Amino acid sequence: MKNKKEKDSNSKRKNVKKNSQNSSFDDEDSKYEKIKDITLKRARNPYTIFLMEQYKKEKDKNPEYKKNVIEYRKDCDVKWKKLSENAKEKYEALSEKEREKYKNDVEQIRILFFNQNKEGATAYRIFLNEKLKEAIDTDANPQDVKKEASKEWAQMSNEDKAEWKKKKKENDTWWDRCKKTRNVNAYSVFIQKKFEELKKDDDDATLTFKEVSKYWNKLSDKEKLKYKRFADDINEERRKAKDIYEITHGIQPARPAGAYRLFLSQVAKEGKLKGKKNPLVEGKRLWENLDNEEKDYYLKLSHRVHLCYIYKKMKFKEFQRKLTPIRPLTARSLFFKKLKGTDLPEGSKNFMEYANEKWKQLSEKEKKKYFEQAEEEKKKFEKKKNRNPDKIFNYPQKALSAFNFYIKEKVSEFKEENPDVPVNQVLKEMSQKWNELKQKQKEKYNKKAEKDKKRFLEQQEEFKKNGYYTQAKTPTNTASKKTQKSQSQKKRSQKKSASPKKSNKK
Repeated sequence: MKNKKEKDSNSKRKNVKKNSQNSSFDDEDSKYEKIKDITLKRARNPYTIFLMEQYKKEKDKNPEYKKNVIEYRKDCDVKWKKLSENAKEKYEALSEKEREKYKNDVEQIRILFFNQNKEGATAYRIFLNEKLKEAIDTDANPQDVKKEASKEWAQMSNEDKAEWKKKKKENDTWWDRCKKTRNVNAYSVFIQKKFEELKKDDDDATLTFKEVSKYWNKLSDKEKLKYKRFADDINEERRKAKDIYEITHGIQPARPAGAYRLFLSQVAKEGKLKGKKNPLVEGKRLWENLDNEEKDYYLKLSHRVHLCYIYKKMKFKEFQRKLTPIRPLTARSLFFKKLKGTDLPEGSKNFMEYANEKWKQLSEKEKKKYFEQAEEEKKKFEKKKNRNPDKIFNYPQKALSAFNFYIKEKVSEFKEENPDVPVNQVLKEMSQKWNELKQKQKEKYNKKAEKDKKRFLEQQEEFKKNGYYTQAKTPTNTASKKTQKSQSQKKRSQKKSASPKKSNKK
């Protein structure tokens, strides 16, 4: 049985949907209708389609049929070779159809979610932003405001449009706006609106956050919901900008969350898991009590997020392919390359045999020239291979203090001298030793700290100009992933062994 509070919250949500106050449900439905049949699966070749068809036939005849891959492929190879050209055309047509669908689906995802002007905010976008800000005072839906604004813009004269084009020049560039990736909420939109209202009346007027919070608390739920709608619209625009920035700069996309994870993050933002002993258990209970309509919303949202992730991953791989240099040729291959195009002498069967014989006939001095050339090519390849194109997007490591440098240097010695001191006491003991040091002894570490601080400030300036991400890039190397997994498993096992076992006795 649901308690009274939960029933009230559910009824509120349903009323919200009925009155179309929360546009996120309606927006997700309209987007889902366009993308529900899109999977972004690559097209199969004619032979693969034939294999799958043969397997389906066997499965229909005998539901318990289990295939031995090697034998099954051999049988299918024989059947495929026996097929006439007319029969193969059917599978080629199906493959072509899948290829065409895949191309159209990719283009549709690009237009829906990644189509944005990269040079800067257009005059129309600035005009639209002004209209959206004005509409906050009314109960208008952002989608309706956008439709009315597009009609008004179409009927506007060139003279009036020129004023908005002037504002376009004054506006930030698209790349600068991309860096503003933090999501806004209803309260932050309200604060911005309140400060703008004050500045219109008096430029020197001030307002504390406590006073703003009083104004916010006086608002009704309906008015707060109005600010939430416009916050959602801003977040959607910023998400688009962030996605396009990732694609154009070849940044590896993060794995998307599923429907349940998206629901949990939303519930956590609303503060429903705050103060709970087992937040995950509480989250699961809330998820199970959701009605089908709300669950569908999160399932549709996860489908959209998943498709965007596939598209970004595809673009990331394309970007990486452009950056990865061609592998260098060996000394022997360089010699073969030079020989290519020469006429073969009589009696030689093919080019490879002729080239191999010629290579064997070369003296050590002649071979040395090709080995040196191959070594130079290898060095160039290693330089290109080791460059990190998105190194600048990682936030610089913070500067260490003099005490940190002291610990780094002396901690191993201290542990050897004091093996009986527990780990949690090591830092306390070392801090006492640090305090006992004279100022001259500390100078060495102070110099290191100053040098590291300069390094951090320089990198921070570089990051402010060109940087984007504050989180570290996820490791692409499979070996590093394995080590991370093994370390996390060790930590879990240590925690389990350290925790006292509960007795079954009551």
